[in-house]
Amino acid sequence: MLFKKIPSIKWSELKDDDFIIDVREPYEFEAFHAKGAKNIPLGQIRKFNTNKRVYVTCQSGMRSKLAVKILRANGIDAINIKGGMMKYYTK
Repeated sequence: MLFKKIPSIKWSELKDDDFIIDVREPYEFEAFHAKGAKNIPLGQIRKFNTNKRVYVTCQSGMRSKLAVKILRANGIDAINIKGGMMKYYTK
């Protein structure tokens, strides 16, 4: 298979205690973000390490897909949140 499918989930499928990483830049995160989300900009994602499953978001879903690829390549169980923050308020 040429392209590996990125595991994804909808906002409506998340639970309150799920660990959410927002890979947008700090100024984007400060403007608005999901409750409880942690801001780790995409450029710093390679330094992130955890043994928990993480759910990754950005503005539209493009940066978060790349972040999920990087995290999974580093052995982290990461799932993309479909549609990013653009879909957050329609969950």
